[in-house]
Amino acid sequence: MPIFNIYKPAGLTPLEVLEKLRTSKAELIREKMTYAGRLDPLAEGVMLVVTGEDIARKEQFLNLPKTYEVDILLGVGTDTGDVLGLVNEFKLGKIDLTEVKKASAGLVSRRWQTAPRYSAPGIDGKEFTKEVEVFTVQVADQTEISAPDLLLDIEKRVGEVIGDFRQAKITTGWQKWLADNNQMFPVVKITISASSGTYMRVLAEELGKVLNVPALAYKIKRTKVGEYSITDSIVL
Repeated sequence: MPIFNIYKPAGLTPLEVLEKLRTSKAELIREKMTYAGRLDPLAEGVMLVVTGEDIARKEQFLNLPKTYEVDILLGVGTDTGDVLGLVNEFKLGKIDLTEVKKASAGLVSRRWQTAPRYSAPGIDGKEFTKEVEVFTVQVADQTEISAPDLLLDIEKRVGEVIGDFRQAKITTGWQKWLADNNQMFPVVKITISASSGTYMRVLAEELGKVLNVPALAYKIKRTKVGEYSITDSIVL
């Protein structure tokens, strides 16, 4: 069976993508399959699905390097490192693009990274740490988003996530917080190439620490896994 390069849309879990793939292809109805490298519910992009005898080679695909396009929201932090979390920190100041580029360059290194809360390895409450490496970071642009537009987007995206894990509480929290902080928020757009297992949510928070402001991964798109590119992904 082939290795499937699937485009995972934001809002679906990897398991939900597997089920969509299974029902879309008759030959996979009874076939064993698994994904090689998960994506957060709000993340989108390349997700490799391994089937049949190739499942024995899953680790080979898991260990492939990955490339992401990440929008990082500056000035606010949450307990998850993305917008699917409760706001727990706020500090907004003037952020210069030159400062952002200098701070981003400092992310390129090999280091031990602790998985964020509510990630798969830490579901049992235990801290999970792994050695990872960031190969390249490129700052593409810096824009701004208003509090009303930010709230509309967050409500839409949080509402797309299936299941019940604090969505109502998260949305209510953002509504109250943005009502009290009606201003413009900087959004930095960067491209990151890194080793397998590197969390973009953690890198977003690390960038914020260097800039002396809280930060979170606002949008995450995985554009490449090894030589598998988003331009060749199957849209279910």
